[in-house]
Amino acid sequence: MGYLVVLLAFAGTPPFLPGLALVALGESLRTWSAGILRKGEALATQGPYRFTRNPLYLGSLLSAIGLTALAGNFLLLPVTLLAFGLLYHGMIKREERALILQYGEDYRNYLESVPRYLLPISSFPPHATPARFTWQTVLQNGEHRTWLGLAAFIGLLVLRTAILPPAH
Repeated sequence: MGYLVVLLAFAGTPPFLPGLALVALGESLRTWSAGILRKGEALATQGPYRFTRNPLYLGSLLSAIGLTALAGNFLLLPVTLLAFGLLYHGMIKREERALILQYGEDYRNYLESVPRYLLPISSFPPHATPARFTWQTVLQNGEHRTWLGLAAFIGLLVLRTAILPPAH
């Protein structure tokens, strides 16, 4: 849905480099996170999970801001941030309740040590057996579909620019 809004709201020559950089940074963070996350098997506390409890969502936010930059319509930025906050804050709260039930005291300790959103240097101690990043886990978590969707969207944006050049 967000891709469609950006494509339709395209207002001019987008700042491709900064927008692409943010999308790439966001999706790289999501990929790193997905390569560590073993859903339902173990509490993720390594890799990007040492700095934020929600690196997948943080990566999504960076990508959303990058897509807004690609649209070249910066009036979308407050809308993007508001929509993102409303959607993800509730999801995060539900996930936290479920993780407390699943992991108990281990997750409570993690909650106290690692911030929900921001990226300060965490004092959370590394787990005794650190999780390893694997591409197989990235694929199991379906993150390759996000890369494909982003590539298709950027291709459509380039095509739209070629077909309907922005008015100057």
